[in-house]
Amino acid sequence: QGEGSARRSLQLIERSVARLDGLVTAHRDLDVDTADLFYPERRPLNLSNFLAQMLENYEIALARQGKRLSRRIEPDVMVYANEDALETVIENLLDNAISFTPASGTVEVRLQAESRRVRLAVLDEGPGVSACDMQHLFERGFSTRSGRADGGDVPVCHQGLGLWIVKRNVESLGGTVTARNRPTSGFEVAIRLKGES
Repeated sequence: QGEGSARRSLQLIERSVARLDGLVTAHRDLDVDTADLFYPERRPLNLSNFLAQMLENYEIALARQGKRLSRRIEPDVMVYANEDALETVIENLLDNAISFTPASGTVEVRLQAESRRVRLAVLDEGPGVSACDMQHLFERGFSTRSGRADGGDVPVCHQGLGLWIVKRNVESLGGTVTARNRPTSGFEVAIRLKGES
């Protein structure tokens, strides 16, 4: 009976910690990402180099999960943007794609110049999004995730802020964001920003 009671207490603590961690993370993200992002200072930025540096750490993290990173990045793609706002956008898109991509799957990052605009897309091999959910995808507080981590017993707090932050930051930089299901399976989120000639 003592062991059973201790095990239940440990499970309760784990659930509480998971919920608290989710709330603290969400609050921290809002505090950091809200400040100065409605009119962020912008300057020319080599997005190809900026992205390549960010992807180095993600490549290591993906390998540990048995997943792969595919890059299709044009060299010397320049944008007129704010580094902090853009870094938060890229982190949210990558974290989302990684979490939905199954083991042995691939997360793909594409960057290309399109006339006076720049297109950055992150693609996963997850289940995609239903037509019903698609129209709410960028709303604050909306999440398509289950409340469990990897189907386990410990509840996970999903605040539904990631894509809302992406949309808000991209629009604050004068850009646009779109999302679609891939033709076979998986999901793609693409942002378009003003290029810097």
